[in-house]
Amino acid sequence: MRTISLYIHFPFCRSKCAYCDFNSVVADEGLRQRYLRALQDDITRTGNTLTFRIGEDEGLTRPTASDLLVTTIYFGGGTPTVYPAEELCAVLGRVRRSFPVIARPEVTVEANPGTVTAEGLALLRETGFNRLSLGVQSLLDEELRLLGRCHTAAEARRAVAEARAAGFENLSLDLINALPGQTVGAWQATLHDALHLQPEHISCYGLSLEKDTPLARAVEAGELRVPDEDTLVEMYELTHRLLTGSGYEHYEIANYALPGYQCRHNVNYWRNGEYLGLGAGAWSYLAGRRMKHEPDPARWVEKSEQGLPTLTEIEELDERQRAGEAIMLALRTAEGLDLAELQSRYHLDPDRYSIRLKALIESGLALDVAGRLVLHPVHGFLLQSEIAQMFM
Repeated sequence: MRTISLYIHFPFCRSKCAYCDFNSVVADEGLRQRYLRALQDDITRTGNTLTFRIGEDEGLTRPTASDLLVTTIYFGGGTPTVYPAEELCAVLGRVRRSFPVIARPEVTVEANPGTVTAEGLALLRETGFNRLSLGVQSLLDEELRLLGRCHTAAEARRAVAEARAAGFENLSLDLINALPGQTVGAWQATLHDALHLQPEHISCYGLSLEKDTPLARAVEAGELRVPDEDTLVEMYELTHRLLTGSGYEHYEIANYALPGYQCRHNVNYWRNGEYLGLGAGAWSYLAGRRMKHEPDPARWVEKSEQGLPTLTEIEELDERQRAGEAIMLALRTAEGLDLAELQSRYHLDPDRYSIRLKALIESGLALDVAGRLVLHPVHGFLLQSEIAQMFM
């Protein structure tokens, strides 16, 4: 029996944020309901057979569902909570009926503070969702307006209070820094306000300006200016200092958790574990294969309703590629890379890295941990991509 994580994608939002290049769209109720029906059918079909097709003559029939045990379930988006809580609970029920799931899985739902109600949160918690990830992004209204968010700072605080009242004891807040015009002081204010809300988990992402988004176009036109490199480093160092000083473990480049509250679903990704993705644009990684579903929600629905394959890509990774991904992902985490495991799983001699590892430790970019390559949580994490390339 192999354990996997299950990701289910809900590609709809109430409105499109100014920075967003995710696989999400604003759609009418008709398409959203068709998607929901097709998604539930796909959950049943996949759970029963775990058979993927990219063409009429090509099938992937291994592993079978009986070989797998689901340990974490993640409803992501988009904004899953554009759907009423009753409909999300029905999807979770379909998952439980279609897949073998451990007795106490981590079940996460992403939410925008402007799309939740006290009653809906209570129903989600009662039905089995035990982790709530709120896309707060900022606790300053002027920054929320800049980002095009459909909620205010007050609504974010209200959503946190209502989640607590509903019984959520595992709450995560997503925050974004490096915004155009943002100062270190403004970022510090959001961090202090977030800490006052006492979440179990905080994700702090640097803004990525994606091509053809409204925010990127405004920066390219000179209407907005992003913080310089020194300011970005200062923000990162401040985040680490404030959050670790408040009892949070800096367990991944952008993620902090109180002890015992690491996101188990994401940890499985970073450990290069297997996962199954369902829905438009969702990715899977099973038996050394990476697979992607049709990203356009309307086309995904049409294919699914007609019984056509919804996969658009299947890539078979060789041992070298799997090793490279394992190195890259492990170096994002505080536990780092287990050199003996690297040798046993991918037949790579860790001695070949000894000179580079010694140099990283001497320069302060890595910690001196026997048998592991562990990056310094500030200086090393800031250069993670470059360091990973050295070992790939």
